Amino acid sequence: MTRAAVVVAVATAAAGAWLALVAVVAAATRARRPDPAPPTMELPGDEPPALVNLLVNGWRSTPAAVPATLLDLAARGHLDVEPAGDGGCRCRLRTVRRPAPLEPYEDMVLAHVRSRATGGVVPCAALTTGPQDASSRWWSAFRKAVAADASVRGLARPRWSARTVGLLSGAAVVPAAAAGVAAAVLQEPGEGFDPGAVVGAGVAVWALLSALLSRLRTQRDTDAGRAAASRWLGLRRFLASHETFASVPPSGVAVWERYLAYGAAMGVAAAAVRGLPLGSQSDRWAWSSYGGSWREVRVRYPDPRRLGWGRRPGVVVAEAVAVLAFGGWLALTILPSLLGALWDAATSPGNPLGLTVLVVVAFGGFAAAIAGALVRAAAMLVLGLRDLGGRVEVTGPVLRVRGEHVAVDDGRGDDVRALVAPSAVRAAGVEQGVLVRALVTPNLRHVVRIEPVAADAPAPRRA
Repeated sequence: MTRAAVVVAVATAAAGAWLALVAVVAAATRARRPDPAPPTMELPGDEPPALVNLLVNGWRSTPAAVPATLLDLAARGHLDVEPAGDGGCRCRLRTVRRPAPLEPYEDMVLAHVRSRATGGVVPCAALTTGPQDASSRWWSAFRKAVAADASVRGLARPRWSARTVGLLSGAAVVPAAAAGVAAAVLQEPGEGFDPGAVVGAGVAVWALLSALLSRLRTQRDTDAGRAAASRWLGLRRFLASHETFASVPPSGVAVWERYLAYGAAMGVAAAAVRGLPLGSQSDRWAWSSYGGSWREVRVRYPDPRRLGWGRRPGVVVAEAVAVLAFGGWLALTILPSLLGALWDAATSPGNPLGLTVLVVVAFGGFAAAIAGALVRAAAMLVLGLRDLGGRVEVTGPVLRVRGEHVAVDDGRGDDVRALVAPSAVRAAGVEQGVLVRALVTPNLRHVVRIEPVAADAPAPRRA
């Protein structure tokens, strides 16, 4: 192997080692789940409901934080939530002579209600925050304000401390320097040394790795945050055990006061949250009572192109075998010859540095694509073989229908992977809110049949 090839391999290994280091640090800094305190009917702290929502959901805000904040503003006298003649509710603004200071995210909610009100009154159904793009921007600002308040109160901290960011950014200098050395080695002898290419390669790699690091920054727990979350989870257990609490409408805040707001924030006041449609309907979050108790469910939409999710096992196996055969043939016969020919062409005297770098990058990308395809095909082969002849039943309500994706809650967890069920497979009546039964394969979750069932079909009980 030539010196240039060795240097390129070392630079690639340095970048891989840095990525592995980031993965280890990310795993070590995940938020720890607190243990719930014993059930209690006392409000265990003065944290606003939006902060409580963050604490009890793994230091991640959910859309329920917004209606919970509106209910808390009603409980504190900033507005009234009244029953309406159409079976819904309406918000009526009140004049507070000496209002207590509001947190920025609370002021956002109150300002939004004011902007929608006519004569101081607005139907709850008109409280949406606009089209999807505008709603997303509003929700992003709300979420950031909650995170900032949690940090100020010592209940949360950045997942990446300044010291950790500094160390990882410093460690990124190693693969960046290796990239610079590779750029220097790949320059043609006799054509003059180009320091700009060396510095540019190093800076580009360092900037790319630093940008990746910035996208991974979230929030994590603190000792005070876990203690507060534990106390609030005790109240959640008490409210969840109440027979009718989940069915209390938004206007029930007049009786339940702040308990309803905190229940909404912690996912046990489903009717109150569903009656206050702030924001557009989320594709990723949905409410479900299937399994015995109301809870907020996260919906995931897997891509059928990844590992064959939702496809027929026989087709997946056939495709995997074909890819493995063709990819193996390429790797064993064509790839070595191609590497030699390209390298000889790129390193021949008189070729510019840019051509050499282009050839190395192109070949590296080609080889990586083949390796990725082989790994993917091997996983598809295993999953497809395990699914041949296997069938399981999934029964539950349809939470979301998005194109060919149908999210069915089986009541066994708070994460639901949507099934891929084309219209040709779905029976008539399979739509959002309907109880269905699906016959699927165990691993790829290929839908053999999906159809509505009687509303009194037995549901699993959550532990």
